[in-house]
Amino acid sequence: MKDKSTRIVIEFKESLKQSGTKDDSTTPNLLVFEISPNEGIVLQLNTRDPLQRGQFKPMQIDFQEDLDNVPEAYENLILDALHGDSTFFAHWDEVELSWQWVQPILEAYEENLVPLRLYAAGTNGPAESDLLLEQDGFQWWFDEKYELENQENESIQQDQFVLNTNN
Repeated sequence: MKDKSTRIVIEFKESLKQSGTKDDSTTPNLLVFEISPNEGIVLQLNTRDPLQRGQFKPMQIDFQEDLDNVPEAYENLILDALHGDSTFFAHWDEVELSWQWVQPILEAYEENLVPLRLYAAGTNGPAESDLLLEQDGFQWWFDEKYELENQENESIQQDQFVLNTNN
């Protein structure tokens, strides 16, 4: 993939429609869980701006904890191993059950029963993945698309509330 990031984006259905504008011109309401590399939660909602004759504008509530010296995940695993804590390590029975789930997929691939969609390294994946979501009116929220939405929102001079737990 193009960028290494992990996030869960919940796009709420039926965002508010504004009379006199295209149906898709309103930014969707989103709840974003940023998992990696920058942990945080963002709630983006469309609100009516009383100063702009009721025009919709996006508002973001952004929670990000400023953690400068938090160990990386692998550092925690090494420390757990040194302390003999196997909580976050796979046990043999888990590995065996995982292979029972994966093996039929590998066999289907070897027998060409499942089409494999190839794509160039450094891209966001095959075009078919976009079509899969577009057929239901959705889209992928990649880093650049999400950042572009945020830049557009900031250019509208949106209200943004930030909660920083490290004061």
